[in-house]
Amino acid sequence: MVSTNSANTLSDALASLAVTMANFRSESANAESDFFELVDGLRGQVYVEPPVRTTAVVENLDRSLAQPQLEAGGKQDKLSNEVEQLREIVDQQTKLFEALIESKESFNRHNGSNEAENPAEDEVLSDVFAQFKALSGVGTR
Repeated sequence: MVSTNSANTLSDALASLAVTMANFRSESANAESDFFELVDGLRGQVYVEPPVRTTAVVENLDRSLAQPQLEAGGKQDKLSNEVEQLREIVDQQTKLFEALIESKESFNRHNGSNEAENPAEDEVLSDVFAQFKALSGVGTR
């Protein structure tokens, strides 16, 4: 029961992260498109406008480019924080599963039983634990 809830929580967190990443990619593509539109628009102005105005146009371009870059940087920081939080959750879940498996093994040894009462449940737990272990990089660090 605990493993199903934990797996669902992790699945929900990964789905949320995937949506956040998709939104970030979409917004990055929009910012890139806006940038190239500005550059294309400025090409006509640079060749038509006198050199004195060119400096003002370049300064405006610099200002208008700085804002999306700041926003993208902030979103990258937020995404990095969310990934770090997800990593911490996976690490916590891995430790919980390790403790659960160790306690079950200890209980089985203490009761003199080598076989689990519910082998299907142990198989599911082992599979989920292996997935958490792979996600968290336990043993590969």
